[in-house]
Amino acid sequence: MLLSFEKYYSEHADPGMQNMWIVKPFVEHKETALSYEETLQLIELSLDKGLESTFNSMSNSKFWRRMKNEYPNLHEITMRFRLCFSTTYSYLCETAFSAMTVLKTKQRNLLQISDFLRLAITSMHPRFNKLRERQEQQKSH
Repeated sequence: MLLSFEKYYSEHADPGMQNMWIVKPFVEHKETALSYEETLQLIELSLDKGLESTFNSMSNSKFWRRMKNEYPNLHEITMRFRLCFSTTYSYLCETAFSAMTVLKTKQRNLLQISDFLRLAITSMHPRFNKLRERQEQQKSH
């Protein structure tokens, strides 16, 4: 199983490492998924000491929003990358809230819903056959 995992996720092909320039734009990055022009823009940005002090004085998202006019290509990539995570988070929150409204009714108002909620929003499917087999193996004395 480990060999098949390494086949798809090799040690040197970490997709997260290709986007580390978004988090640390003023550090040298050898591997990026940027085009030649975008790489040149990133080099230009990383050499600007004034921008580095600006970056250190504000949040990452504010910094990249400010770069919209100066570095539009890099700004666009960072916004698409950041939007991916906020959308996923919003989806999970909405799913959890919907599940909670179904679970928490007047009849079940006193229920502690944390375990039920976890079960309701998980993407894993229970293996009932395996659970039933395990239950059948336990004989009473």
